Amino acid sequence: LSFAGLSTTLTQTPRFQVVHTGLVLKGNKKVNRFAAPLDWDRVDEICKQYGADALVVIEKFDSDNYRSTRKRIKKRKDKEGNQIEETYYESRMTMNLNIGFRLYDAKKRVILDEFTVRRHVDADGRGKSEEAALNNLPHPQYVVQDLGYQTGIDYATRIAPVWVTLIRDFYKKGKGATKSKMRKAARYAENGNWDAASQMWEEM
Repeated sequence: LSFAGLSTTLTQTPRFQVVHTGLVLKGNKKVNRFAAPLDWDRVDEICKQYGADALVVIEKFDSDNYRSTRKRIKKRKDKEGNQIEETYYESRMTMNLNIGFRLYDAKKRVILDEFTVRRHVDADGRGKSEEAALNNLPHPQYVVQDLGYQTGIDYATRIAPVWVTLIRDFYKKGKGATKSKMRKAARYAENGNWDAASQMWEEM
C-alpha cells in the first residue's frame, strides 16, 4: 500500500508519469536496515523493460506493535444508594512503521535519494475483560495498511511538487482609524482581490 499512496500522489503532479512494475525483489533479513543498493545492470534492465528513467524501490520495512491492558475500577451508586464497584479494562496499542525508499537514476547511475519515512499511531480500547478490551482495538493489519499508504504519500511529497491546501486566518475588525479600512480590506480578501487587501493591510 505504500506504493499505492506513492503512485496516487505522484499522478497528481506534472513531474512524473508512474508505471507499476509489480516486481518483488529479494531483500535481507534485517528489516530495520536498508538492503544493499541494487546492481546498476539490474536497475537498467528494469527501467528499459518498463520504459522508465528512474526507479523507486522500498528497501526497508520495519513495524513494531505494542499492546497493553490495565484494570480499572469504577465506583457508582445504584437506585437504592448502595455503592457498587464495576471492573473494566482499558487497552492501548502503539504502532510504529518505518519504510525506507531509494530513488535510482538509471541514466546517470546515481542514487538520487535514500530516505526513511516514519509513521506512528496510538489507539485505545475498553472492555469488561482483558480479551474484550484487546479485541476492541483496531486490527494491526489494517493499521499497518493505513500507515503504509500514508508513508507513500509522505515520500511522494518529498520527491515531487504537489498541491496542498493551506488555511490562513485574517482579521476583519479594527479599532479607531483602522476600523473602516479593516472592513474594506476584508471585503477585498473575500472577493479574491488579495493585492488590494494586502496593500491596505501594509498601509495600516
